Amino acid sequence: MIGAGRAHSPAGAELSAAFVGRIPPIGWRCAAIQSSSRSARCPPGPRGEHSPNPRRAERALMSDDFVLDVTKIRDEARRKMEAGPVTDSYGLDKDRVIGILNDVIATEVVCWLRYTRHAISASGIDRAQVSSEFTEHAKEEMQHALRAAERVSQLGADPDFDPASLAQRAHTDYTTPPDNDLKAMLEHNLLAERIVIASYQEIIRWLGEHDPTTRRLMESILEEEEEHADDLVDLIGI
Repeated sequence: MIGAGRAHSPAGAELSAAFVGRIPPIGWRCAAIQSSSRSARCPPGPRGEHSPNPRRAERALMSDDFVLDVTKIRDEARRKMEAGPVTDSYGLDKDRVIGILNDVIATEVVCWLRYTRHAISASGIDRAQVSSEFTEHAKEEMQHALRAAERVSQLGADPDFDPASLAQRAHTDYTTPPDNDLKAMLEHNLLAERIVIASYQEIIRWLGEHDPTTRRLMESILEEEEEHADDLVDLIGI
């Protein structure tokens, strides 16, 4: 048999005898390998002990530091709760922002009054379509005023709805063309919308990155005002 022949081969016997009992233990082999390659990993020694991992220890220390930082920030925020949602990093004159927002409230309330008046008093062959659009715009203008008022409250002030000063603080006028002149009503409201759009664009530029919350509010309102202007342009062409 081939297998038996190999097992009793003199050469094979000499080769086996040369290595019998001469294979060093695992620990010795690893020591030899480590001497030639520092990156080699060995099984644990007789005591099963591993040397500490410096990177793991560093990560644990960093994690502890981060938790301490978060705790400090949380404690600071709790101490400043009475100041409202405006942090020390607020980059604008808060009173100036509040004043601008109160003017926005006045502008939106005056627009609500004008649209409501025109929706009720409009007459003519196209009254139903125009009145419906005015009513929809009026609702949205009041929502704008309420959203601006909410932001004023967040900034720690009272929104100004004083009727005695609304017209003076508004960016647009309250005008009432003849009830049967739908085109004049549309044109008056379109002019008002364009004035509002231009003024809100300036407010947004001024706010910049200093007050992103108020800026996003104004951008949202501006988007709807631009839609109002487009609606009015379409209605003028009917």
